[in-house]
Amino acid sequence: MDIGWVRPAALVCVVVVVLAACGTGSGASPTRSGQSLSCGDGAGSAPSLCGTFVSVSGTDGGADVAWLASDPLTVEVDARDGSATLAVATPCNAIDVPVEVTGSTLVPDVENTTVGAKGCLGEASAQEAWTRALVAQPLTYELDGDTLTLSTPDAAVVLERRP
Repeated sequence: MDIGWVRPAALVCVVVVVLAACGTGSGASPTRSGQSLSCGDGAGSAPSLCGTFVSVSGTDGGADVAWLASDPLTVEVDARDGSATLAVATPCNAIDVPVEVTGSTLVPDVENTTVGAKGCLGEASAQEAWTRALVAQPLTYELDGDTLTLSTPDAAVVLERRP
């Protein structure tokens, strides 16, 4: 049986997944259920939730999650296809999570979440699993200037805005 086509086919699948995960982002305000996040340029307006943030610390069950500072997550909040999306880059893979904004809560659309196809080993695998579990839950967000805190009843991640 000739299976020489398997490797090229797998490569094409990986490229399609990566390109789909990149998205184009319209630059418009992310909306869901009639609530909008302002994605203006910030000049003369309140700080926007939209943008790129990098983790600086975090806790889980009251314990420090040190890798969030040493191998940080990058979280980008933007609009894709008219919906708010969290694009989360872990130390190994990207995770795109469509969210519904309800007050100060981001409710994930778990069924439409996409994860990069890169295989993660060891510590990077555990970090990705932790992040996937976190973003599969409703996240309360608090934006204080350029500091964004995403939290659940058990965990919290503190992120700083990056240009």
